[in-house]
Amino acid sequence: MDSGAVLDIAVIEEPAAAEASLDPIRARILAAPAEPGSAAMPAVRLGLSRQKANHHLKEPARHGLVEPAEERRKGNVTDGCTAPRPPRT
Repeated sequence: MDSGAVLDIAVIEEPAAAEASLDPIRARILAAPAEPGSAAMPAVRLGLSRQKANHHLKEPARHGLVEPAEERRKGNVTDGCTAPRPPRT
């Protein structure tokens, strides 16, 4: 069943980063089509709470699998927005 689609594949060489991406929820977040945005975006797409998505984005961000795009302040809450990290060439 070859649909002719080309998949982007990123190789994670750092063991700690690979370990961080193996958590089932983190893997779903990282595998979802991504655009820069807050944790609310993958939360809605994957049926998670914003808090849970935010929690599971922190570890991949710590290892450079996603990168900070901007911070949005809403009242007393600062929402860190992330963007997928482009594959290294």
